[in-house]
Amino acid sequence: MATNLHSNSYCEAWVKGKWVSVSVESARTRPALSVRCLECHGPIVLMRAGRNNTTRAHAEHRPGHSGCSLGHYFDGTKTLHPQQITTPAVTTNALPENEVVIEDDESAFPEGTVKYKQHKYLERDGAISRRAKAQRFADTGSLECEVCGTDFAIRYGDLGRGFIEAHHKIPVSQLAGTKKTKVEDLALVCSNCHRMLHRGDPLLSVEQLKMAYVAAR
Repeated sequence: MATNLHSNSYCEAWVKGKWVSVSVESARTRPALSVRCLECHGPIVLMRAGRNNTTRAHAEHRPGHSGCSLGHYFDGTKTLHPQQITTPAVTTNALPENEVVIEDDESAFPEGTVKYKQHKYLERDGAISRRAKAQRFADTGSLECEVCGTDFAIRYGDLGRGFIEAHHKIPVSQLAGTKKTKVEDLALVCSNCHRMLHRGDPLLSVEQLKMAYVAAR
């Protein structure tokens, strides 16, 4: 069990195939992460900081556990939580490319259908966005929006499994006709944020929209 960060300001999160210690404040910005108590590995809920810094962002046990010094029920003997969050199984943390939903229709955006078709033609193959999504899921265990953190599988259950939209960071209107799309040229975003990215003039970057989203909360 981790003991180097003795504070409920921290938790463990499942990131890129392993449990790592992260601050609760950081984990709250990625709501799709699997998290657990860093000491007893039990289920927790991440609480936000209070107004005017009256309280800090912190983790609270759900339910309480007498064998963890980070809770309110500690009896002096450290033990693992009886309902501890275990390492996700490899079989459930995989999303084959054929299960990734492809429903991105950038032809509906202001750049127009001609440029959209040109961009699709310049891709190395028709499965580039599918591979980007499968790779993201393999790395993080989820397909959450890079702007707002929405995870369709969490929001809608099986109906949302494998769904996220791929946004081309380089507007198709700026393509010179030679650049081929790479996985790193794509951002994975929810439908709402995808539309918002295309409302700016000039078009917003993912970072700019995320700043606007955070500022508006």
